Amino acid sequence: MRHTKILWSTLLGLMIGVVAAGGASNVQAIREVTPTPTPAATAEATSDAPVTPVGTLDEQLNAAYSLFESGDYDEAIEAATAIIELYPDAAEAYLLRGIAYRQMNNINRAIDDFTRTINILPYDWTAYTFRADVYGQSGKTGDALNDYDKAIELNPRYAPAFTGRAVLLDQTGNSQNAQIDQLIAEGITSFTRQDLPSALSKFTQAIEVDETPESLVSNAYYNRALVHATLGDVDSAIEDYTSALELDPQMHDSYLGRGIAYRLIEETEKAGVDFAERIKLLGTETIEGTLEIGVSEEIEMTYGQINRFTFEGQEGQRLDISARDITLIGVDPLIVLFDPDGTPIAGDDDSGGELDAQLANFELPADGTYTLVVSHANGGYDGLVSVLVREE
Repeated sequence: MRHTKILWSTLLGLMIGVVAAGGASNVQAIREVTPTPTPAATAEATSDAPVTPVGTLDEQLNAAYSLFESGDYDEAIEAATAIIELYPDAAEAYLLRGIAYRQMNNINRAIDDFTRTINILPYDWTAYTFRADVYGQSGKTGDALNDYDKAIELNPRYAPAFTGRAVLLDQTGNSQNAQIDQLIAEGITSFTRQDLPSALSKFTQAIEVDETPESLVSNAYYNRALVHATLGDVDSAIEDYTSALELDPQMHDSYLGRGIAYRLIEETEKAGVDFAERIKLLGTETIEGTLEIGVSEEIEMTYGQINRFTFEGQEGQRLDISARDITLIGVDPLIVLFDPDGTPIAGDDDSGGELDAQLANFELPADGTYTLVVSHANGGYDGLVSVLVREE
């Protein structure tokens, strides 16, 4: 399975250059969030493919992208269809084919392919955004707004979803909310370009719009917190993350962001509390296991997966606790340590180098059974992770 590793800072600026205005997108950005599956031994064909795929899966996808970017939409559709015949779970191929159908104004087929992408990758905010665009084109305003909302819930740093929603809100007469979304989109774009003063100004303007709906202003507070953190103003970042959570307690990325801010000032217990909330909100399945001190365990992570490991510890024991991406291209581990009473007492993201998580030289406060929870942050969801608890 191919994955593109996304650093936190890069993910903040992830952009696709199409939304409601209808221009052609930079489809390469899709590949930041759509993993590609291994080939099926037997695949049910979705249609008769007029081309024969040549080369590896990556080579086939690159060829399909090249056709799209050169404006050969019919041939891009044929190439994507041929890929799908061999790889029926190839979300990237469905997404590319859907965009090509959209460019040819074949709205129904575009919606179908974006829906297939979402069925394979329920966390792909790009697919929700593209489907929202075509729903809007076809007059399905309610469906479009629902998809924009979902895309923003999944990634509140994604400017095209805010831009698309702003256009639709303006078309339906909700000019104030449209203004707020547009300011947030402009702020995210400025942040991506490292124009931090402009980003700060845009997010502040969005916050200060009269009678701003809570769901919108929480996104402005969240994104302004990212700017403060980048500027090294951790206290202001924590304040803005807290404001975002007061308005929207379900905003998982604000828990993640605030936890990272707490970690930066070595408040590892507070970081653990916030990371625990983030993990709980995103959790889709929980896998239980045990750890023996000094013996590593490998786990296959995927989006929303929670791994809970128990181990026996003693008061005063100093441990090094880590979760590391084995393949170096797959997953961004996030860890939380719970004491024998079930209270989060420490958490980490990225302290182990690259995107690896580590609690180094951590002193256990009591005898008993501890629980280490391993999930993921935003730098990557799928891949092999090695979990190790060892004595210092």
